[in-house]
Amino acid sequence: MTTPFNPKGWAVGKLLGDEKTESPFAKLFVSGLCQDSRLVKQGDLFFARSGKTTNGMLYADEALRKGAIGIVVDQAWVGDVSHYPIPIIRVSDLESKVSRIASRFYENPSKKIHTIAVTGTNGKTSCCWLLSDLLTRLGEKSAYLGTLGYGIGGSRTDGMSASEVIKTSFTTPDAITIQTILNRLSNSGVSNVALEASSHALAQRRIEAVSVDTAIFTNLSRDHLDYHGDMKSYGASKALLFQKPELETVIINADDDFSNVLEREISSDKEIYRYSLDNNKAEIFCTSIELDSLGVIAKVSTPWGQGTLKSSLVGQFNLSNLLAVVAAAAKRIPLSDVLRVIPLIKAPTGRMEVINMESVPGVVVDYAHTPDALEKVLITLRAHSIGKLWVVFGCGGERDTGKRSKMGAIAERYTDRVVLTSDNPRGEPEHQIIAQIKRGMVGDAIIKTDRRDAIRHAIFSAASDDLVLIAGKGHEDFQDLADGQLPFSDQYQVRSALSDRQDGVR
Repeated sequence: MTTPFNPKGWAVGKLLGDEKTESPFAKLFVSGLCQDSRLVKQGDLFFARSGKTTNGMLYADEALRKGAIGIVVDQAWVGDVSHYPIPIIRVSDLESKVSRIASRFYENPSKKIHTIAVTGTNGKTSCCWLLSDLLTRLGEKSAYLGTLGYGIGGSRTDGMSASEVIKTSFTTPDAITIQTILNRLSNSGVSNVALEASSHALAQRRIEAVSVDTAIFTNLSRDHLDYHGDMKSYGASKALLFQKPELETVIINADDDFSNVLEREISSDKEIYRYSLDNNKAEIFCTSIELDSLGVIAKVSTPWGQGTLKSSLVGQFNLSNLLAVVAAAAKRIPLSDVLRVIPLIKAPTGRMEVINMESVPGVVVDYAHTPDALEKVLITLRAHSIGKLWVVFGCGGERDTGKRSKMGAIAERYTDRVVLTSDNPRGEPEHQIIAQIKRGMVGDAIIKTDRRDAIRHAIFSAASDDLVLIAGKGHEDFQDLADGQLPFSDQYQVRSALSDRQDGVR
């Protein structure tokens, strides 16, 4: 993404400041920054960052054709640049500095917005969405930025709306795009933004120059080990958020074992609030909990008083997310106002999304794509299922293979029927992924490689009082295949199958 902040441009010398090594191009003026060669515009400075699997200079020619007037590359990069007719500017440790450069370009937009960043294996999207929705309904102009994209809440009545969200490529976009979005939000008069901070983004320093006021930790369980290597490195990446010097408030899930590790690494000048479902040593905890298929009612104790939390969101994991949201909001807004609005806020698309029709099985679509998330969702649904519980799921290709058998074992343990299918196979053979999932299972599973066929099979085979979970993709409206992305929506396929079943159409 690239959006000029100053149409007259920035001088490279002033823009790069201390981040550059040396450059004879200090007076070169640029009108925009871009890291994606496909989106470069005339007058842009192209940042040729290198990742684990690719090198940004491979795309330099495309950036040049599209109008880049300079290329920034890491000082350590070795290669022939003699054929480029534009300046090649070398910067040491470029990855750690892109965020600061982009923030400077847009005159530090995050310092003009109250920024709440959420990290954790599961719950980032829900917490950020619910918090943005809550603050919007309380009359504060608030925004969401994360897996679903970014968007600004509407009125007190409407809250956050999925139709207003603009999609982005990653849970946490690249460093330049983040600053571009924050600049847009600031210029739109946004006062709060809830930002998802993924482990990849933290490890790659994408939010290095994002000024975070409040940081929330939800949980740590197995995921992304194809990138991080082991749980220790994965946890260390999450911990980076809580080491930001400008951070004022930290909110931690005391029910997660990693919270103890995290607390030891947080400096003493930070204000720490722990939340828990039942641990009365935490600052925010429940004194009683009533869970059913209609939602939750919980008595909560906080440093700002006591009250009753009511929500239509189901499951203990959603209650845990709501406690984090309450902690972030009640620190500066009366608890009574926060609890008054909680019943109105809604979960984001693809998070425990219930799709029901008469005389057909109930269906839930959820993004659960880790062992921990799948287990929590299935435990919740098991408690509310009258008949059999079905699950349809697969695992992403070219990603952490170690979690596949674990998810197979969990699916078999908590459900009556397991349908294995494709998720986002990318370039990996689907049968290979499914075989690895099945290694964790003792009994048989129904195998339908085509995800549409798998969804239809479960819905047509289930009894009317059964419950079917379609897990793994949630909000996604595509499938990542070997030859690119194809449109695909679990929700659309579910509604189509339910309608056909009602009409007697196979």
